[in-house]
Amino acid sequence: MATSHCRPESHHIRKHRVNLKMRIKSLWILLLSCVLSLGAMAQSGDQSPKQDIKDAGHDTKNAVKKTARGVKHGTKKVVHKSAHATRKGAGKVEDKTSSPPQH
Repeated sequence: MATSHCRPESHHIRKHRVNLKMRIKSLWILLLSCVLSLGAMAQSGDQSPKQDIKDAGHDTKNAVKKTARGVKHGTKKVVHKSAHATRKGAGKVEDKTSSPPQH
C-alpha cells in the first residue's frame, strides 16, 4: 500500500510542474504582448490628433479625385458611344430616305 500512496503524490507533483510551466509560459506571452503593445502605442503617439485629421482630409481628397476621374472617364465613354450610335442611326435613316423605293 505504500507504493499506491506514493504514486498519487508523484502524479500530483507532475501535474503541479506542468501547471507551473504553463503559468510561466503564459506569463512570458503576456509580458511579450505588453512590450509589443507599448511599442505600437509609442509609435502612434508621435502623431497629434490634429495631424491625424489632416491625414484623413488628404486621404478623402485623394479618394474624391480618383472617383471623379473614374466618373469623367465613364461619362466620356457613354457620350462617345451615344454619338456613334446616333451617327449610325442617322446614316441608316438617310439611306432609307434618299434612295427611291424599289418595287
